[in-house]
Amino acid sequence: MSVTASIAEGQALTPVTAWAVGSKEAALAALRPWWAQRVERSGLGDEWLDVESAVDAVAPEPLPRMDSNAALPYDAHALGLSYVEALPAGERSEHGRHYTPSQLAQQLWAMAREALGYGVDTQRLHGLVRDPAVGAGALLVPVLREHLKASRDTDPAFVLASLPQFIEGIDTDPWAVYVANVILAAEMLPTLARVAPSRRHPLPALARVGNSLEEDLSPALVWIMNPPYGRQRISAAQRARFADSLFGHANLYGMFMATAIRGVTGEGVVAALVPTSFFSGLYFHRLREQLSERAPLRSLSFVHNRAGVFGGVLQETCLAVFTPRRVQRAEISRVRVERTPVAKVPSPRT
Repeated sequence: MSVTASIAEGQALTPVTAWAVGSKEAALAALRPWWAQRVERSGLGDEWLDVESAVDAVAPEPLPRMDSNAALPYDAHALGLSYVEALPAGERSEHGRHYTPSQLAQQLWAMAREALGYGVDTQRLHGLVRDPAVGAGALLVPVLREHLKASRDTDPAFVLASLPQFIEGIDTDPWAVYVANVILAAEMLPTLARVAPSRRHPLPALARVGNSLEEDLSPALVWIMNPPYGRQRISAAQRARFADSLFGHANLYGMFMATAIRGVTGEGVVAALVPTSFFSGLYFHRLREQLSERAPLRSLSFVHNRAGVFGGVLQETCLAVFTPRRVQRAEISRVRVERTPVAKVPSPRT
C-alpha cells in the first residue's frame, strides 16, 4: 500500500510509505502535472492548468520539471507524503518533520469537532482553525473539505474569498508551505468550478511561512497540530517565554502545546497528535499544570500502532483534545480503524 488508506475504506493503520520515495526535487516536480490533472477532473478551462498563476502563492524557487514517464501521486496525502519522505534524514531529525497519516488527520478533526459540539451533519466553520506546524497540510484537508461541503448553498465566490478568515497554516519550511497551499487549493477546485468565469480569481493561499513559537498570534477557535518533536536547544529569550511550562530540557512539541493553550479562545479546542511522554515524568509537570489550569483534557485516543505511523519512528502516540470550557469527564479511547471507547474518567485537575 502506497499510503495509509482512509478510514472510510475500513482498513487498519498501516506503515507510512511514499508513492515513490525519491529526491525532494522529484517530489516538487510532481506539483505541476498533479495540479493539472486535478484541474482537468474539475472541468475548469486550460487557463487554470498553470498552478503558479492559479494559486495565490509563490514558490520559493522555480518548480522543477517532471520526467514525462514518471508516475503521479494519486491523491493529496500521497503528494504531501512524497515531499516529507524525500527530505534528507538529517533535516527531518533536526526539525522533527513527519507526515500525518490520513486516518489520523480525519480522526483528530473528528475529535475536535465533537469537542466544539458539532453533530453528525457537516458544519461550516464559525471561527479560525490554525495549524501552527502545518507541514504539507494534511491536518487541514479534512477541515477544509467539511467547510466547503457545508457551504454548498452559499455563493461559491464568497466562500473562497472568505477562507483565509477560517483556516490558517504556519510553518518554517517555505517549500512545505507551498506544497500545502497547492494541496489545499486543489480541494477548492470544485467550488471554483461553480463560480461564473467572470468572477473567478486565483485561489487563496491558506498557509504561510512563519514561526509559531516566536510570533504573537491572534487567538484561534481551534488549534489542530501534529507538531515537531525532539529536544531543542533554545535561547534565553525563548526559555523566558515558556518558563511556566518548561522544566529541564525543552521539547518542541511541548512548546507548541503551551503556545496553543495560551492562544485558544474560551469556547475553542486544542487538538494535538503528540507522543504520550507528556503524561508523566518530571520534565513535563509544568506543562501538565498549565493544561489542567487553562484547558483541561476533553478526550484522549491512543494510537494502536507504535511503529510505522511516522516513517520508521518507534513512538507511543495519542490524539489529545483540550478545551478551556468546563469539562467534568474525559473520554478515553483507542484508534485503529475507528475509535473504540475505553472509559470515561475525571478530567485531570492537577
